[in-house]
Formats: sequence, C-alpha cells, structure tokens
Amino acid sequence: ENLDLDTEEEKEEIIAEVPFSDKKMLSTSLQNRKFDVVVLSMLTDGNLGIYRQIKNGWEVAYGEKYYDLTEEKNKEKYINNEIATLGVKFTRETIDEFSKKYKYVDNGDWRKTINNLDKIYDYLGSNTKLILLLGSEQKFEKKCSDSYKGRETEHQKLNSSIRKWAQNKDNVKLICYDKYIKKQTDYIDTINHFEKKVYYDLARDLIEEFSKIKSTDITLKSKKFLFISTLIQKMRMIKSKILRRK
Repeated sequence: ENLDLDTEEEKEEIIAEVPFSDKKMLSTSLQNRKFDVVVLSMLTDGNLGIYRQIKNGWEVAYGEKYYDLTEEKNKEKYINNEIATLGVKFTRETIDEFSKKYKYVDNGDWRKTINNLDKIYDYLGSNTKLILLLGSEQKFEKKCSDSYKGRETEHQKLNSSIRKWAQNKDNVKLICYDKYIKKQTDYIDTINHFEKKVYYDLARDLIEEFSKIKSTDITLKSKKFLFISTLIQKMRMIKSKILRRK
C-alpha cells in the first residue's frame, strides 16, 4: 500500500534518490486548503508506471507502465529519448541506481487508484464536490503506439471500479468522455487527446456543475471566459482560412 510521508527527512530522501522528482513533487495545493469543487482527471491512472521503494515501501508514479523504467530492455530507450521521458534527462547511472532501490508494481486491479481516491475523498470532506473525469471506453481506431493499444479495455475496467466506489457518495460526480465522443474524428492522436469541440462540451458541463454550488462568482467568470475563449478561437480559425485562400 501507499505509505504517507510524515517527515521532511523522508521527503528529502525520496527527492534525492528519484531521478524524475523535484521539491514540488511531494507538495500539493490541496494541503491546508478547502474547496467548493475539485475536478480530477483519471486518464493517466490507466497508464501510469508505479515504482515501490524496496526499503520502506513508498511508491512513486512515472511515465507509462508499458515501459518499465527498471527493465533492462527499456533503459537505453529512456536514455536516448526513444521513449517519452517527460523532460527528464536519464543516464545509465541514474537509472541503475534507481533500479537498485525501486521495483515496478502493478495496478491491474486498480486497488491503488481506489485507495488514493479514498484518501482524497476523506481529505476534501463532505462539503466539497469531487468531479472525476473518466477515460473513453470507445476504441481508438487510428494508428497508435503499442502502449496505447487496447487502452479502451483498461478504461472500462478502471471506470467500473470507480463507479462502484462512487456509489452512495452524493458529493461525487462522474463525467465520462464517452458522452462527447460521437465519431473517430473527435479523437486526435490517442484515446486520451480530443478535438476542441470535446473540450468545449466538457467545459460547458463543468460550468453547469459549478452553477449548482453556492459560490456564484465562479459561474459568472467561467461563462464569460468560455465565451471569450471560444470567440478568440473562432476569429483565429477565420483568419487562418483567409490567409490560406490568399
């Protein structure tokens, strides 16, 4: 199980031995604050690589689970940026040192995700609305990398676990991207990336959810922002079409 870090010394230890960490990794804006609403995307949970510290059992998440960082066949690929490194510059030494202290662990039963949702839910309390965005369960039919093949099945299993978890939690709202996916052209390059219309429709639904909360300022500001942002985008598209005609 994930273990909570109680001291600054424990945090410093992880930061020092994890090559993809920094001082902000173990802090969050959720700490010591209360919110009317929190929106959390579950898209990455179906794909995250999770690594457990052998000594104390601490767990950290990084990259894609398809490419285990500690597996020998993947190490050179990380070093040569053949695998997405998320801006981290790896060397053989840093990967080998990490591999001595951490081992890859599976989240195939989604227990870790549900445990983390329990912690987030308990921390937020019953006065905060938690909105979870669930990955699409519709197959992405375009060409994609091996790590994304069959991802709709992963989403189906994860979403099922989350739906069971959310039962009888009145302050939890689930929004699945399937609501907005009408055709394959609604996807861009993966099952997790969408055309602007999908995000627009999602934003509209989120604003509707915000409007149900006692704080009305965010509703007015959000509607104005959405209108202005959409107008600017349309103007850019019209400008682009005019330039192409010329």
